[in-house]
Amino acid sequence: MSIELGLLTSPVIGVFVVLVLAEYTGIRKMAEKGFNWIAAGAILIMLAVFAELSFNASTLGALGLGAVAPIGALLAGLFSVLGGIAVLVGAVLAVITLLQEQ
Repeated sequence: MSIELGLLTSPVIGVFVVLVLAEYTGIRKMAEKGFNWIAAGAILIMLAVFAELSFNASTLGALGLGAVAPIGALLAGLFSVLGGIAVLVGAVLAVITLLQEQ
């Protein structure tokens, strides 16, 4: 099962839009630790896209390294899971911090 580019770029764009809006409205300053986790998760998801696109069978097959291609899928899966966990942790931290402020 491969990870498609469309499935990974949409969450990344959504997370970055949330980060920009949080910065614009000033919420990010109140819950900076949570938003740092969210930003780290977005970067990990971008790494998943990079791993999927760079270490696929056609790219490595052209170099004669087709046997290494499953490692790219494993890396993409690992980065996407870690990114999703980081975004969830950041969202929970941000919500808890913002609710304690009020």
